[in-house]
Amino acid sequence: MSPPLAVLEGDEVEASSQHRQAKPRKPRGQKKKAAAKTGVADGTMQAVVPAGKAELVLVAKAMHRDHFGKHVEELFHLEKEAALKALRTGLYVGWRCPEYLWDCFRVGDHSKCFCGHLLNEHQAYAGASVPCATERCECQSFTFIPSRPEDVGEFWLRRRAPPESFAWRAKCRCEHSHEKHVPRASRPCRVAGCFCKCFESTFLCAACDRRWEEHETFFETTEARKQGGLPYGENYLLFAEMPELRNAVLTGKLSDDSAYQALLAEPPGPSGSHALPLPSPDPQRPPE
Repeated sequence: MSPPLAVLEGDEVEASSQHRQAKPRKPRGQKKKAAAKTGVADGTMQAVVPAGKAELVLVAKAMHRDHFGKHVEELFHLEKEAALKALRTGLYVGWRCPEYLWDCFRVGDHSKCFCGHLLNEHQAYAGASVPCATERCECQSFTFIPSRPEDVGEFWLRRRAPPESFAWRAKCRCEHSHEKHVPRASRPCRVAGCFCKCFESTFLCAACDRRWEEHETFFETTEARKQGGLPYGENYLLFAEMPELRNAVLTGKLSDDSAYQALLAEPPGPSGSHALPLPSPDPQRPPE
């Protein structure tokens, strides 16, 4: 998941992207469900969510001028790393609502689990659960949780304190962070005197406006994504259908497509059907 473009200054923009549905808050309804069914099963570029205000991208570019490309690169660097690794390995880790045909967030090695540890601190995916490898951690399967205020649309928080001293944590309605909750089953709070029996997020996904509890973490091979009608290969890159923004994410420059061309020149990554076992039908989640 990543936030809308003009959020570089705290504004909201709705842009056409197969991996984004960033837009102003509004009631959930049938329109969103209908949009989730849009897609092409052959892996070609697909604009899952039609642009409603694509012209605002031009406004965002005008606002930031020469700094726009670099800001986009910084904002999406974690997802860029995750996408590039997926292309190399053939294993895609995504966070989304189950009915969606796009990922709200591309999950990579430095993405955080509900237990508080990073993905690269968990065991390697082997077709089943992905338990934490950190000693004495109770986590039995990696479950992505946002780790930056930008991930949930709270962009203004980053400007209120120096980055090196700022430590944002996703919180429950009980006002305690996810790291204060048990990382399995219903995820009750550990804090003494707190009677919270399950983690209920106080934030919304910046990509789709739905709660953390409505999302799940998926570990999928290339073949699994082909079969499910989800983007894969170069179409898994951020803003794959918007060349200038894609270039900005990869290089920090709107007109520099050298990184993209280099990717196209590389041999295809491992086939999901050969390199890795297919994931189980259900998304990865801690057992009840």
